Amino acid sequence: MIKAVVFDLDDTLFLESDYVQTGFACVEEYISKNYSVDVKKGLLYDLFLKDKRNVYDRALDSLGINYTKSDMEKLVDIYHNHIPRGIKLTDGALEVLKHLKTSGYKLGMITDGRPVGQNNKIDCLGIRDLFDKIIITDDLGIEFRKPNEKAFTLMAQTLGVKYEEMVYIGDNATKDFAVMKKLPIKTIQFIHHNRIYSIGEYLFGIKPIKIITCYKQLIDTIGEL
Repeated sequence: MIKAVVFDLDDTLFLESDYVQTGFACVEEYISKNYSVDVKKGLLYDLFLKDKRNVYDRALDSLGINYTKSDMEKLVDIYHNHIPRGIKLTDGALEVLKHLKTSGYKLGMITDGRPVGQNNKIDCLGIRDLFDKIIITDDLGIEFRKPNEKAFTLMAQTLGVKYEEMVYIGDNATKDFAVMKKLPIKTIQFIHHNRIYSIGEYLFGIKPIKIITCYKQLIDTIGEL
């Protein structure tokens, strides 16, 4: 019987593309003000969609701006520390979170990423109080990012449940489900049709128990586990 439901954040509870666009908008504003150039709105995101590599270099080159390593580091810092106002939860996610909470499930979150950026996302989404425990793996050390099992072990201990009583909902095939190789945790894959990153190949060939494409499916799916 499932007693705890644990979620990934990016491309699971909200679309990562929304965060990328708010971050690029902040960088574009900085470039416009500090280099006195007219930056077309959406320039960085357009470049990103064409090729996710070296976006800032390509943008500054296209604007005829000479830049240093320090300039580039500043742009990266602005992106990772910006406040992503306007991001929103995936359709149906809030209703499901509230339903699970009132139904007596323990709620957790395990997410990779820089703590400042991940915390900014959580706060802008307004969901922190819905969770009994949130673990940003970088707070433990980058070596403990998924698929390392440490965060899952800590989550089970904190929530007071057995591994068999916990289900993890994630999206990324390259890291979110391989924990099942070491721990008897059930997993569900959420695939959003508007995601911008590939879901990748399943690490170690380990696939989730279930795959869903909308949050309306989640409650029934959990009930079947």
